[in-house]
Amino acid sequence: MPRLSAARAWGIACTAYFAIVLAAVLMTANAPFWTAVRIALIQVLPDCALAPLAFAAARRIPLGRLPAWRFALFHIAGGAAFTLLSALGFLGGFLLEGRLVRGAWPPLPRFDGFVYKGIGSVLVYATVCAAA
Repeated sequence: MPRLSAARAWGIACTAYFAIVLAAVLMTANAPFWTAVRIALIQVLPDCALAPLAFAAARRIPLGRLPAWRFALFHIAGGAAFTLLSALGFLGGFLLEGRLVRGAWPPLPRFDGFVYKGIGSVLVYATVCAAA
C-alpha cells in the first residue's frame, strides 16, 4: 500500500475533523445547516492551521532523544501554546464571523465555548504528536 503524502494526510484528517465537529454542532445546536458549517469551520480551522507546526516540532524531538522529564515538559509547553493559539484563532474567527454576518461586533463567547475548544485542541495536539 503506498504511503500518503503529508499534505494529503493532513487534508484527509482536517476533512474528517470538520465532519465530526459539524455533526456535533448539528446534533447539539438548533441551527440551520449553513450556520452549523460556519460554526464548525470556526472551530476547526485554527487547529488545522497549527497542526503542521506541531507535527514538525514533534518530529524534531522524538521520544528517547531527550530525558523523559524534558520530553514531557516540551510537550506540556507545546500543548499549552497550541491550545492558546487555537483559542485565539477561534476568538478571531468568532468575532470576524459576527461582524461579517450581523454587521456588528458580537459579544465575547461564553467561557464554556473556550473550555470545549481547549479540550478539542489538546486532543488534536496529542493526536498530531502521536502521529509524528
